[in-house]
Amino acid sequence: MDGSENMIEGSGSPRDRLSVFFRLFSLTVVPLRPAGGERANMVIGLAAGGMPAIALGTRAHDVLTATRAAAHIDFESSANPLMRAVPDPLLVPLLPGTALSTVAEGFVTELEAGRCGAPLAVDYLGRLALLMVLRHAIEAGAADAGLLAGLAHPNIYPALVAIHEQPQRNWQAGDLAGLVGLSRTRFMTLFAEIVGVPPISYLNGWRLALGRRALARGGLIKTVARQVGYGSAAAFSRAYARHYGSAPVAARASGGRGGASSLTRNPPHATPRA
Repeated sequence: MDGSENMIEGSGSPRDRLSVFFRLFSLTVVPLRPAGGERANMVIGLAAGGMPAIALGTRAHDVLTATRAAAHIDFESSANPLMRAVPDPLLVPLLPGTALSTVAEGFVTELEAGRCGAPLAVDYLGRLALLMVLRHAIEAGAADAGLLAGLAHPNIYPALVAIHEQPQRNWQAGDLAGLVGLSRTRFMTLFAEIVGVPPISYLNGWRLALGRRALARGGLIKTVARQVGYGSAAAFSRAYARHYGSAPVAARASGGRGGASSLTRNPPHATPRA
């Protein structure tokens, strides 16, 4: 199973809200020349008033008045609930002296100069820029509801981190409420209000999304079921069929083909789906 050992071990910090997504989902950065076109979903340029900025999303060009560099970011958005939760477009100012501004400028320079090793540098800097933009979105509270909003909420994100890092654990609502210091009733109400679904529904959606991804990469149903927290292959298969409308064997046959384009957005209250 691709990345299954890391998924189960949960090597992230209890406060680390992003690393699990970079560990479990494949990320590619494809620089675009010229810096435009429909494929561009990470664009560096100028926003209103001449403010340097970086924008994410299929509508990134809509919020910029001039473009310096662009890339197509594919972070498995059809399978990655984080990317489906990102507002489209997401605009982040590049303030002087900030780390993100330095990384973005480095990305532009490497892309323009074409020096030895530039493709590798562009790839690394693009990945780092994406991470920093997502970090900013969480810290700035860029979403009012959905997964991104949950990751920004002080009483919700520890439970989400626990679910993401240990999907195989037999989590109960009371366990998750204890992690954040709330009563079970208050936690369940707040989680559903912010994320859009009850905590156990989110857990099941996350398990099935990881399971579907693992199956598409050749994982055996019995093995995948155990790794994502189901007691048997039969239980996993029933839950999978209810969620996706097809048997798990269909995911193995598809090899992960199809799905939504990169950085598209589902409604903020949608249950995580692959």
